[in-house]
Amino acid sequence: MCAFTGRHKTLIAANITPPSRSYREDPPVPENVLQRSLNMSFQVYTLAISGDDQCMAVGMGNLLAIFRRDVSGKHEQTLREAKAVGAGLEYSMKIPMAPPAPEQRQRGGLKYEVDITAPLAPKLHLGRIDILLRQYKHWKAVDVLFRNRHYWENSPDLVVAAFMEIYGRKALPFSLAGRDAETIRPILVFLSRYLFRSNYFATLSIVASTLFEVYAEEQVDPSLVKYFQKLNDAVARELSLQKTLRQAIGAMEVLFASSRTERKNRNIEDNEFFGDVIILPITLSMKEQRSDDSREEEKQMDIDREK
Repeated sequence: MCAFTGRHKTLIAANITPPSRSYREDPPVPENVLQRSLNMSFQVYTLAISGDDQCMAVGMGNLLAIFRRDVSGKHEQTLREAKAVGAGLEYSMKIPMAPPAPEQRQRGGLKYEVDITAPLAPKLHLGRIDILLRQYKHWKAVDVLFRNRHYWENSPDLVVAAFMEIYGRKALPFSLAGRDAETIRPILVFLSRYLFRSNYFATLSIVASTLFEVYAEEQVDPSLVKYFQKLNDAVARELSLQKTLRQAIGAMEVLFASSRTERKNRNIEDNEFFGDVIILPITLSMKEQRSDDSREEEKQMDIDREK
């Protein structure tokens, strides 16, 4: 342990095991205040601090390390002023901080500041539905979609995308509840028309089930009964179509299975009929070869006599 007296009375505590700490003794407070802590894993022999409290020297065996205090920046000075007046960290947040100037340096050259000349990206003008969704006005967004025939008749992709976003935020029941007949009617017509599209079914099936759950115990307008019935008929037709398709697929599977079995049996019978292929050598003797040569000579003699 070493004690130094400068502007403040400082006490340095170090050991073989880390860390090394420096304490400052303030006269009003009887206890020591921790100034800094260094995580050193070597044996420390000598510690010394300059009189202005800006440098610290650490001797370790034949090594010497000197630590210098960095100059206080604007942010640190602001924090010190904030603590002095008791304003807290929000005091420093009020001071505008300029972004650092961009710098450029080529290989082997010096670093110099450059101006950014790239144009700003053009701002995207969001539609009314996007603005309402950004403001988390889900009920109002659904109301705008189905009170204007242009959206739900000509832009089904936009309507399904809005429903998907609202469902992802877990606000679908709240956006469908509390509606009058003027907005429920186009919702039912839209579901009857686009529910069984392959790219819309995953989202609109959730919308339909949520709509039925919300208004299951509510007394709806009598004029909406026929639209609910139309949606029910559309679901029934789709179920009938799915049943017919399953029957056709089952019949095709039976046909394919019987064809595969017959082909397998035919291959087995062909193998049994022909049997295994056996290759045997053909033996030749010199006697047979001589008899063949004599026959050739006799034929040649007969030809010569005829001439």
